Amino acid sequence: MDEDRTVQTEPAAAEPTAAELTRELEQLRARERERALLDGARAALRARGLDEDFAALLRGGDEAETQANVAAFERRFQAAVGAEVRRRIPEAAPPDYGAAPAPARGRGIRRL
Repeated sequence: MDEDRTVQTEPAAAEPTAAELTRELEQLRARERERALLDGARAALRARGLDEDFAALLRGGDEAETQANVAAFERRFQAAVGAEVRRRIPEAAPPDYGAAPAPARGRGIRRL
């Protein structure tokens, strides 16, 4: 008795084409460039003492553009902070209402 044994196999996955592999490689390279630019923006912000959360907003098309964006952001940020501080803290010292009056000058000590 010969039994017909059929072995069922799953259909083989199609091999990716050269065009698909090239497209995937380009996508990986693009992601790596974006990651590198983002890391560069974070490092530049950190070096300037600014919050790294702004890195995604300042990332440019290349390293030079990213650095220029960070530098421009720093200038504008510092100017805005300085303006707000000047607005909130007056330049003249507030009057000292609780202090004793300063002695009069120029009269010296008088004899009785």
